Amino acid sequence: MFNKHVIYKALIYEPKVLFVDRHLVLCLLLFCVCISAISFSLLVVSLCVIYFVCGYYCLYLMGKKDIKLRQVYMRYIKYKAYYRAQAHALDENRIKY
Repeated sequence: MFNKHVIYKALIYEPKVLFVDRHLVLCLLLFCVCISAISFSLLVVSLCVIYFVCGYYCLYLMGKKDIKLRQVYMRYIKYKAYYRAQAHALDENRIKY
């Protein structure tokens, strides 16, 4: 009588840049480029490159767990009193409440 519905991963595709959420990696890149362009110092440019690599690695780990974590966190901030943040339904490491 009741059929189990299959959720296809292709239907919930999120646009990514370098395997990370597009919005977050472009904001990180914009920040590093702006700081580098303002300073014109080799030391600051090298620090921005190191900051980008470390920030990208953290974003990559976050995207590996759940690519929609940014939207979950933003919804959690907006509805903190009513909404308990949790990972996406297709995440294998999700804690089920």
